[in-house]
Amino acid sequence: MNNGSYDIEIKLPILRFFNDIKKHYDSVKIENEWINVELKKKDNWDPIKQEQYDNYILVIGESVRRDFMQSYGFPINNTPFLEKSPVIQFNNYISAAPSTLFSLPPSLTLTDKNTNNTELQNNIITLAKKAGLNTYWLSNQGSMIGSDSIISTIGKRADTYHFLSKGDYHNNGLTTDNDLLPDIQKALSNNNEKNKLIVVHLIGSHSQACARTQDKYDDFFQSTELSCYIQSIKNTDKLLENIVTMSNNTDKSWSLLYFSDHGLSYENKGEGYAKLTHDDKFKQNFEIPLFILSSDSKEKKYITERRNGRYFMSLFSEWTGITDSKIPNHCHMISNDVCDDQDTVINFQKEHIDYNSLPEDKINYSLEKE
Repeated sequence: MNNGSYDIEIKLPILRFFNDIKKHYDSVKIENEWINVELKKKDNWDPIKQEQYDNYILVIGESVRRDFMQSYGFPINNTPFLEKSPVIQFNNYISAAPSTLFSLPPSLTLTDKNTNNTELQNNIITLAKKAGLNTYWLSNQGSMIGSDSIISTIGKRADTYHFLSKGDYHNNGLTTDNDLLPDIQKALSNNNEKNKLIVVHLIGSHSQACARTQDKYDDFFQSTELSCYIQSIKNTDKLLENIVTMSNNTDKSWSLLYFSDHGLSYENKGEGYAKLTHDDKFKQNFEIPLFILSSDSKEKKYITERRNGRYFMSLFSEWTGITDSKIPNHCHMISNDVCDDQDTVINFQKEHIDYNSLPEDKINYSLEKE
C-alpha cells in the first residue's frame, strides 16, 4: 500500500464523519425553521367550552410501558397510589409512535387524518387559551436555545412556562421530577384564575433509569437498570399522589390525566445486564398507561377497548369539555364504545403500520436475587 492510498483511507472516514454532522445540523436547522414558521401561524380554533372542573392537570410521562406497572399486572408493588385510587384506567391505550419526538406532536396537535399534516398552531395549549383557560407548561425536559423541539415550542405558547433543564433534556439526573412540585403548587394556589390547564412534562423513566432514581431502588429485578426503571415508575406514582394531595388542599374541583409518551423494548431478558431501549418492532413499544382521576371520582373503572394516541386530541376534548368542529368527535373516547381507526401507528421511518401485525415482547418474570 502506498502512502497516497493510506492517506485516502484515513481521510475518508473523517470526511464522512464531518459530512454526517453537517447533514444532521442542516436537518435540525430545517426542522427548526419549519417549526418557527408553523407556530407563528394564528390558530383557527373556534371552541365551545363546558368545563366540569376548575383545574385540569395533564401529566405526560416518559418511556413507561404499562406491563412494568403493578396496575397492569406487574408482580412488584410500584403503583400503590394508582392501585388504591378510583381511577379510570385505560387497559388498551397505544401511543401514536415509539419515541417522544414522533408520538407527542400528533397527540398534542390537530392532525389532518387524510393528509397526515400536523397543524402545530392548533394544539392543546392554543385550544385551552382560546377557550379561556389559564395555561401552564411545567417541564423536566429540556429547552435548548436555538433548537427547541416541537414539544417544548408548544409549551412556550402557554401563559406560564418553566423548563427545569435549559440544555440537554437527558439532564443526567441533575433535576428530578419532584423539583416540579413547587411550580405545580404555585399554579394550583393562584386563586386569581378560575379555570386552568396545567401540563406537567416528566423525565419519568427515560434511560438511563438509574440517573432518574439517583441509583436507588426498593426492589431488585434481574438487573440494576431494570430495578431503577421499576423504581422510576414508583417515583412517578408518588409524584401523582403528591399532585392529588395538593389539588385536594385547594377549594377547587380538579381532574388529572396521566399517560406516557411511548413504550420500550426489553433486551437481554433474565440476564444481569437486562435493559429497556427504544424500538419500533414490538407491540410493547406502543403499549402505554393512561389514567384519569378527578375530585369527584368514586370507583375504579376500566376502558378495555383500543384507544390510540393519534386521537388524543379527541380524548383531550372530551376530558376538558372543550369542543371544536375541527376535532374528530365520531366516538366516545372515555367509554367502552368501539372506535374506528385505532390500530394504525407510526414507526421510526414515519410509515403508518398496523399495530396488530407486530410481535409480542413479553416480560420474563423469573426474578433474580441480587
